[in-house]
Amino acid sequence: MSDWLDNLQRIRAEHQQKATAQEKEAPPGAQIDQLLREAKAFEHLRDIRKVMLGGVGKIELFESASGYDVVLALMWEGPTADPRHPKAGVSNQYHILVGVHNQRLWVNGEAVAKNTPAALQAALLKAARNPGRRKELHKYGVGKG
Repeated sequence: MSDWLDNLQRIRAEHQQKATAQEKEAPPGAQIDQLLREAKAFEHLRDIRKVMLGGVGKIELFESASGYDVVLALMWEGPTADPRHPKAGVSNQYHILVGVHNQRLWVNGEAVAKNTPAALQAALLKAARNPGRRKELHKYGVGKG
């Protein structure tokens, strides 16, 4: 019976080694998606939209943003006291951006201390106090800034 269990354990160990090797060889896009998921970037931006903006605003993913591998953007029009959905060509737009570059998280152009949900929350709180403006979007290659 122990040969049976030993064989099962060896098979499991082989499968774990293969899975670990596949994770290391994952394409950059998959690693970026995993980083954003682990840091809960989308969930945090949804929380900001729900609580701070009363459900108003648009969250978009930009895969080809200058200087970043990917940017997740929360955008809205008007101050947080009276937010509205963003419209094309309106200059009174605000944003909070979560970018990934070289396996590191960035919020509105500033590096996040660690790639953890708590560190990202701290950076997002800082950005929520002073969100970016539409004229700054062109720096990130996002939207039609």
